[in-house]
Amino acid sequence: MRTGDVRRAALAAVIAIAGCGDEAAPALDAPPAVDAAVDAAAACVVDVPACAAAPTPVRALCEAAVELTPGAPRVGQDSATGGFGDCAASGSGMGGPSRYYRIVVPPGMIARVEAVPADPATPGLVRAFDECAAIAATASARGGDLTRGRAAVCLPNPDAAARAYVIAVSQYSGEADCLPLAFDVAIELRLPAVGCQQIE
Repeated sequence: MRTGDVRRAALAAVIAIAGCGDEAAPALDAPPAVDAAVDAAAACVVDVPACAAAPTPVRALCEAAVELTPGAPRVGQDSATGGFGDCAASGSGMGGPSRYYRIVVPPGMIARVEAVPADPATPGLVRAFDECAAIAATASARGGDLTRGRAAVCLPNPDAAARAYVIAVSQYSGEADCLPLAFDVAIELRLPAVGCQQIE
């Protein structure tokens, strides 16, 4: 097991024992070192790359997400001006530094969010999560040779109320690099009958 995996497992155990976030405090206060670890984690058991500006996610970067609406694509975006601001893991990791966007999916609709890299050789990574404090992505996709780097997620809303998501766009770069992504990003709303595919 890698050192990072061991540290994450140990930290998860600490959080389970000592509690964190809005959970009730344990009956017996944990030692200061344990409290400090829990406070630093803030329910975020994840390692950012060593090349990141801060050793843990800076939540303010995610909370400052800008609105992304249909018919108003965000062009000329660059994640070099973003950073690591969330904890949401996915099958494709966190990628490099992210730019963050907020979307709203109306009842009975499907949102398709696509990032198109300026350089088709740089694979995009799109992650969607319910909130910046989420520890797992609701959906994620990464681009590759077949998509010329484009990455898209489909987010259906079968509920009677609107759903809000945070979208993180970065370059897929494994778990070690801080490579940024220059890209355009857009959202399209569709009726379920139209369908939605990550690769179109």
